[in-house]
Amino acid sequence: MKSKFIQKRERTFVAFSSAAFIGAMLLFGLITWLLWRESIEMEEERVAGLARDLGQHTEQVIVDVRNMLETFNKLQVDRCSEAHLSVMHKAAIAKPYIRAIGYWRAAQRLCGVGFIQAVELKPSRADRIYDSGVIAWWPNSQTAVSGVPLFLMRFGDHDIAIDPRMLLEPKLVQDRQAGLWVEGLPMAITAGDNDIPSLDSVPIGLTVDTNNNRLVSRFSLGTIFPIDIVAVETIDRFWNRYAPILVAAAGLGLVLATIWIYIVLRYSRHRLSLSTELREAA
Repeated sequence: MKSKFIQKRERTFVAFSSAAFIGAMLLFGLITWLLWRESIEMEEERVAGLARDLGQHTEQVIVDVRNMLETFNKLQVDRCSEAHLSVMHKAAIAKPYIRAIGYWRAAQRLCGVGFIQAVELKPSRADRIYDSGVIAWWPNSQTAVSGVPLFLMRFGDHDIAIDPRMLLEPKLVQDRQAGLWVEGLPMAITAGDNDIPSLDSVPIGLTVDTNNNRLVSRFSLGTIFPIDIVAVETIDRFWNRYAPILVAAAGLGLVLATIWIYIVLRYSRHRLSLSTELREAA
C-alpha cells in the first residue's frame, strides 16, 4: 500500500504536469487565434484598398465618358462630316475601354466610329434616365455585340459604348475573381472557375466560406455613384500569401509553450524535492 508521502508526490506531479500541458496548449491556441484574426484583418484591409481603387477607376471612367459626350455635343462642325468623324475617332482610340461612338438623330444612328455598326446596337428600354439628360443601358443581351454585353451611355445626340470588362483592370483585381455592380446593377464579372455570388447574398466585409474553400469579400464605394465590388479568392492562395508569417508565429508559439513547460516542470521538481518535503514536515 502506498504511503501518504508517495501519494502526495504523485498527485503533485500529475497536477503540475497537467498544468504544464494545459497551459502550453492554451498559450499556443491563443497565439494561433490572434494570428488568424490579424491575418484576416490584414487581408480585409488589403482587399478594401483594391476595391477602393477599382471603384474610383470605374467612377472616373463614367465621368470621363459623360464629359466626352458633352464635348461632342458642343462641337462646331457639321455632323457626320470628316471633321466630326475624326474627332470621334481620336477619342475612341485614346480610351481602350471604348468600343464605339455614335451620332444619333432621334432613334436613328446616322454615323459613328468603332467596332459597332448602326444596326447592331439599338436596345429598347433604358436602365437609367437621369435628370441631367444622360441615358444609360447596363450590359445585357440587348447591348451585346459579338457575344460581349456592353455598357451604353447616351447624352444629347451622341452615345458611347464601353466594354465593361476593361473596368476590371488586372492590376486592380490581381489574382482574384471579381464582380462589379453600379447602382445595384451588374456591370462586369471576370472569368474564372469560381462563381461570383449575388450581391445581396454577401455581407459587407470579408467572409470565410469554408464550405466552398474560399474567401468572399464585398466592399462599397459611394463618392459619386453607388458601387459594389465582390471578390472571390481560394483559401489556399490566402494561406500561401501569409505562410511566412504563419510559420514564424507558429515557431514563436512553440518556443513560448516550451518555456512554459520548462518553468512548470522546474518548479514541480522543486516542490517534489526531499528538502522541500522535510521543511513542510517540520
